[in-house]
Amino acid sequence: MKLKRSKKKDLVQKIKKLIELSKSIAISNFSKVTANSFNDLRKTCRKELITIQIFPNSLMKIAFSKTQHKFLKKEFSGPIVVAFSQKVPKILISLLKEFSKKNPTFSIKSVSFENKLIKGNKISLLSNISTKKESICLFLSFLIETSVIRLIRIMFMIQILKSKSSR
Repeated sequence: MKLKRSKKKDLVQKIKKLIELSKSIAISNFSKVTANSFNDLRKTCRKELITIQIFPNSLMKIAFSKTQHKFLKKEFSGPIVVAFSQKVPKILISLLKEFSKKNPTFSIKSVSFENKLIKGNKISLLSNISTKKESICLFLSFLIETSVIRLIRIMFMIQILKSKSSR
């Protein structure tokens, strides 16, 4: 089905808007993935503020050409799907990896995060990045733990001083 020029312009604008709203973008190869499993992935991603879209590669190249993610233009070849995430890439990569376990022909080609192209084994490292909430919890637990240890030390020192003074 051939798209009219006005429809193509609308699609390019839609892609640009998705790019602007995204903190991370993943490009994946989706050859031989069934429509049902792909729709299940979309449903799961929607809950995490991730939009997964399939657009013609030529329109993707046009939309990405005038953005901070223009380096991704080289990745638009073959049957690809693009995932736009409004959150840190940890959630995005985790969902796509989980999906690729069930669908071996699905693979993550590259990811854009903080205006950098990430490919290959480095993509797995992104799934280890802590979210803001996780970082805050970790920091608070560290503060609580250190203050409790200090309190125990102070109480122990007081006990030692009392025992020395009583002698």
